[in-house]
Amino acid sequence: MEDWSVFANPAAFLYPLVFFLGTAVASAVLTGLAVFVARRFRLYAHPVDRSSHSVPTPQVGGVGICLALGAALAFGCSGLATGEFSGFFGFQFRFPHYALMLDPHWALLSYVVLGMLLGLIDDVLHLRALVKLAGLVFLATVPFLAEIWFDAARAAQLGFEHHPVRFWIQCLVVFGWIVFFANAFNFMDGVNGQSGVFALNAVFWWGAILFLNGNQAVLVPGPERDLLAVYCALGGAVLGFLFWNFPRPATFMGDSGALPLGAALAFLAIVPTGFGEHEVVVYVMPLSVFIYDVLYTLVRRAGRRENLLQAHRSHLYQRLLIATGWSHARLLAFHLPFYLLTGFAAWFYTALTVQTPGGESIAEAAGVPDRVVWWAWVAFVALVLVVYTMLVLQYEAKARKERSS
Repeated sequence: MEDWSVFANPAAFLYPLVFFLGTAVASAVLTGLAVFVARRFRLYAHPVDRSSHSVPTPQVGGVGICLALGAALAFGCSGLATGEFSGFFGFQFRFPHYALMLDPHWALLSYVVLGMLLGLIDDVLHLRALVKLAGLVFLATVPFLAEIWFDAARAAQLGFEHHPVRFWIQCLVVFGWIVFFANAFNFMDGVNGQSGVFALNAVFWWGAILFLNGNQAVLVPGPERDLLAVYCALGGAVLGFLFWNFPRPATFMGDSGALPLGAALAFLAIVPTGFGEHEVVVYVMPLSVFIYDVLYTLVRRAGRRENLLQAHRSHLYQRLLIATGWSHARLLAFHLPFYLLTGFAAWFYTALTVQTPGGESIAEAAGVPDRVVWWAWVAFVALVLVVYTMLVLQYEAKARKERSS
């Protein structure tokens, strides 16, 4: 039997590494080209009252992310309409389908491409909030309709004919989640480097969790290794963009990057879960800081009867920036431990509960019930988010005190 362990076969990492480095270089080049075009046609984000920047800056840098990631995905799956994913030059991505209704190839590529187009239109024409929301609804709907239209046999196999209620409930859950998080990610994209580092953190921990769940399977040719390659491709595309965005921004991600990247992250968070209750929460956990900030802000603004469709600077990260006057780099340094802690919590919970070759988890071997591990983990993440909130409020109170003195 061939030994696919890391030390016996270090070349096993070459496959995902190629996608990481390839998309990083492609993204850096394409983002630079996008900056040139934006300057040529004066596509700038001009500072307004709610902005966190003070200098007009090109705002379509996210196009470089999407083109690089889209090329990587297209390289791995070209037969979208037929379901025969014989990629370019004979290459092929084989995602683990699990219990997901959508084919990940078609859905992820469509989110990246359509999201980029929607965001680019918004960056140029500045769409109204409701119009952009309608565009997001269309973006999230297309893969579902395409799945049923192009691959009726697969839809029937997954329960469309025999379990239509369950099928549509699952579709609505995924649909709502994609729309929500794409919006949330776009809301949180207001500080140099923040969204990019957040996305890198998420795919890093997802890859680490994939190693735990798949053990050495991620090094063997197959679905798990291909999913790891997609994580690496997304991480590389974001890293190439950060070259132009952080610490001194030559461009912003803009809606052309934030909307598709948010949709892609939301979709990748549920691809490996099979809609298991615990699995979904574990994979969503590395995204929890953004989710929490958006929900906290929505509830707070609703309680104050503010117009929820009106642009604002009420997010926790924005309030912290206003209160402290920190640089964007220092603000990111403040947030990074919270990103890492929530991602590590997801990985650590998986490490404690995943089945070992002996047939039991580490928690079971220690005599700790899974329910206790679950609630201890949830309590830890909640504590992290509470500490984050309290620190922001403390800095705000300190700023108010200094202004009044």
